[in-house]
Amino acid sequence: MKMKRKRHRGQRRRQRLRRRQQQEEQQEQQQQQQQQQQQQQQQQQQQQQQQQQQQQQQQQQQQQQQQQQCQQCQQCQQLQQQEQQQQQQQQQRRRRNNRRSRRSRKSKKSRRNRRTRNTRRRRRRNNE
Repeated sequence: MKMKRKRHRGQRRRQRLRRRQQQEEQQEQQQQQQQQQQQQQQQQQQQQQQQQQQQQQQQQQQQQQQQQQCQQCQQCQQLQQQEQQQQQQQQQRRRRNNRRSRRSRKSKKSRRNRRTRNTRRRRRRNNE
């Protein structure tokens, strides 16, 4: 009877040892899994940050493009205004020139007319 008890004690010890080892192994596995999960989370966070940075860069590029387009538009408008001003100036010059030429023609005509009148008068007087 005593021998049987001893056997049981030995078996129980072995079982306890096995259980402890199994528990320790399970704990190690759980710790490893947790570490892996943490690493994965960190990687995901890094990826998200990179994506955000890329989005910000894209937004900046879009803003720059819009600004460039705006500048081009402004330049075009300025050019158009300059052309309009030039055209207006040309028109004003033409009008002035036309007025001058008319005046000069009129004055020439009036001179001619005076001369012819004067000569006619002289001839008449002379004839008389």
